[in-house]
Amino acid sequence: LSYVVNSSGDINFPVLGSFKVSGMTTTDVSKLLYEKISKYIANPTIQVRLLNFKVSVLGEVARPGTITLTGERITILEALSQSGDMT
Repeated sequence: LSYVVNSSGDINFPVLGSFKVSGMTTTDVSKLLYEKISKYIANPTIQVRLLNFKVSVLGEVARPGTITLTGERITILEALSQSGDMT
């Protein structure tokens, strides 16, 4: 299942309710969910990962703008490459 972080930085999780995750790492969110879900399920397995995020590339590149990523990581060189390299 996937849950969207809203513009306020919250996720709405069934039974547990809504809670703020903005500014937290995926590890922090995993620990928070583990603590909350452990009240209902013994030894839950929690995996938190980013499904997508955006990076803005500006300046002297062929296609400046925003890149939507589907992975959790990108290097500067990969972002430059997806922007058509430096001009």
